[in-house]
Amino acid sequence: SLAAQGVVVADLLSAAEKYEELVRPRLMTQAVVPHESKFAALHAALWTHGVFIYVPRNVDVSRPIHVVMYNSQPGQTMGHVLVALDENSQATVLVDYGSVAAEEQSLFVGATELLVGDHANLKFVCLQDWNRATYEFSTLRGRVGRDAHLDWVIGNMGGEFVKQFIEMELDGQGATGRVSGMFFADGVQMFDQDTQQVHNAPLTSSDLLFKGAAKDEARTVWQGMIKSLPKMQKIDGFQACRNLVLSDDAR
Repeated sequence: SLAAQGVVVADLLSAAEKYEELVRPRLMTQAVVPHESKFAALHAALWTHGVFIYVPRNVDVSRPIHVVMYNSQPGQTMGHVLVALDENSQATVLVDYGSVAAEEQSLFVGATELLVGDHANLKFVCLQDWNRATYEFSTLRGRVGRDAHLDWVIGNMGGEFVKQFIEMELDGQGATGRVSGMFFADGVQMFDQDTQQVHNAPLTSSDLLFKGAAKDEARTVWQGMIKSLPKMQKIDGFQACRNLVLSDDAR
């Protein structure tokens, strides 16, 4: 029934071949772009797998779309998530990241692109539980159109070292966005999350709250920034990160 309405849920390689007119103008052209960092450039050149989700204009996907990215063996993977909602559409998407237990080191270089059209509404959840030998370097960016809304939930539990660049850009007047994050680090885990809320239009609102905990000898870093372009009047931006330090050696 969703396909009959023009909704596309497909692995990225198949989508690039079958729906080129939808994928080409959106894949790493509007949100995550190859030249912004060495990790984005590496991902753009060598991505290994991904998912493409597209919701046409005026379509409401009432049931959630669930995606699982699971690494069945150690090594290097570069997963891509591209979600695009056209004008006045609505969807909920959940992406789970996991991997088989292993002592051999693995690398994940990821990219997530969320394109929310004018008057659209996207709820997006990404939950990560890698094994303890995985290193992650990911770039995640959402772009929100006029009078549109993005509700974004981010959870990190696994991995040995995780570095994420998380950015929400409010591009259209009246756009709103909320980012809710949680992380729990133990052992010798290291989580480093860099967030930005960028107000590119007037009358926009952003809200970010991260909650984290660390125990044993774990380390966590969160750094956030609210940015306003010149002459962007009547914007409202809020951010906070609340933490629990559960051992003498955690930081």
